[in-house]
Amino acid sequence: MADTVSVHISLGGRIPRTLVPDLCQMIRNQGVGLDWDQGLFQPATETDLQTACTESGTAIPLRLCDHDAPWGEFAELQEFLVKHQLPFDRYHDSKYEFSSELLCFRPEMGSFRFLTDADERIVVLAERLSPAVEFLNRVQHHLHRGEVPAAQALVRECLSILYEHLPASLPDVPPLEIVAD
Repeated sequence: MADTVSVHISLGGRIPRTLVPDLCQMIRNQGVGLDWDQGLFQPATETDLQTACTESGTAIPLRLCDHDAPWGEFAELQEFLVKHQLPFDRYHDSKYEFSSELLCFRPEMGSFRFLTDADERIVVLAERLSPAVEFLNRVQHHLHRGEVPAAQALVRECLSILYEHLPASLPDVPPLEIVAD
């Protein structure tokens, strides 16, 4: 049996009207709610989705929750969203050997996984950034000696490390919008 973990997902973007029945079925199959302590969300129509994605008259991403998701994922739903190029953020809590994690998918950029803390803030391990500090110390040394080309090369290496290990700047998940095909 799979370990279960609390998880929530926010999904949005422009959903073609012909995908609405399949999306509704995926959501029903996942056995999720719109909030932590509400019953199951059982959408069947475009109106059900739109009503769930409206807050104070404004369109928002659809947020779905489950206290007991296998492995902290909505595997089928996530696969569906990626296949149909629909953006989402999925966060799961930590439990036992599972660290808390944020998975972001943006069609134009791909998927990104980040470790997070209990407040859902992205965490970067210090050991991954330590080489950048060493490069910057060496840059300072080269600049002090007037060796600008050597310093510039080290700055490029430092930036490479930072780009590799720091989270990309990702746009927010857009509101869910149902559009004509």
